[in-house]
Amino acid sequence: MRIILVFTDYWEHHGGVSQYLEWAGSSSTTKNAFYTSISCKRMYKDNARALINRFNPYTQLHYRDDPTIMAWELINEPRCRNCAGPLQSWLEEMARFVKKLDRNHLLSTGEEGFYSLATVGSRTANPEFWAYTTGQDFVENHAIPEIDFAVAHLWPDNWGLLSLPGSPAYSFSMKWIRSHVEHACWILGKPFILEEFGTTGQASQPSTHKLSIASFFRKVYSQIEWASSSGLPAQGSMFWTWHHLDLRPVAERVDDYAVFWGDPAFLAVEEHVEALLGHPSTALAMEQCIDGRKS
Repeated sequence: MRIILVFTDYWEHHGGVSQYLEWAGSSSTTKNAFYTSISCKRMYKDNARALINRFNPYTQLHYRDDPTIMAWELINEPRCRNCAGPLQSWLEEMARFVKKLDRNHLLSTGEEGFYSLATVGSRTANPEFWAYTTGQDFVENHAIPEIDFAVAHLWPDNWGLLSLPGSPAYSFSMKWIRSHVEHACWILGKPFILEEFGTTGQASQPSTHKLSIASFFRKVYSQIEWASSSGLPAQGSMFWTWHHLDLRPVAERVDDYAVFWGDPAFLAVEEHVEALLGHPSTALAMEQCIDGRKS
C-alpha cells in the first residue's frame, strides 16, 4: 500500500485555509486572501517542512525518504474565486518549495480539475458555469514543471448533477474522465489519476440505492480500463469512501458516500482491480503523448 499525503485543505473539515487565515489575523471576508497572505504562506511552508522532515521512530525513516509515501499534494480542492492568477502563482511557488525539500516523491496539485474560460483544454467538460469561477485551470495548473502527475475529482451529486443511469450526469461523468485523460496525455504529457470519485446513488429504495452506486462505479471504471488498455496515461482511480464494517452504524448516518465490503459497489471495485491486473503494460511514452501520436 502507498499513500498520498496532502499538506492542507481548502475546506474546513480539518481547519484548512480558514484556519490559516484565522491564525494570520486576517480580516478578509473570503478565503481568496490565503493565496497572497505572507503569513499564511510562511505557516504553510513551516507545516510542509515539518511533515517532509519528520522522523518516524517506528520505521526509522524521515518522511522524505519513506517509500510508503507515493506522493505529496499541495492542497485539497483549492479554489480562488475569480482569481486564477493568485492561485496559479501560489501553486508554482509551493511546488518549487516542496521539490527543493524532497525530490524522492511525486507531487501533484490536489485539485478537482475544472477548466477555465481561457484554457487550451475542453471548456465544455465543466459541469456548470460556476466551475469557471473557481480559479482552477486543469491544464495550466498541472503544466507546472515540478508537478509530476495530473489529478481530477468527480462529484456529480455535489456539483448539482444526478448520477443515476441514463441521466445527463452519466454522460457528463464519462466525458469528464476522457477529457482529463486525453489532455494529460496530448497536452501535458503526464500521468493522470482520478483520485476522488463517488455518488450517493440518489434512489429511495435501499436495494436500488446500492445498485445505482455500483452501476456508476462500473461506468467510471470502464473509462479507466479503456484508457489503460489503450496505452493512455490513466493508471489509477480512488473511490470515496471505504468504511470498516464495524463503523457501519455511524458511517451510514454521517457519510452519504459510504461503501462497505460486501456492497455491490465493492464487488465492482474488485472486478476493476482484476481487469487492470490483467492488462499488459501499454502506457505510451510521454513524448508520444506530447507529439500527439496515438500509436
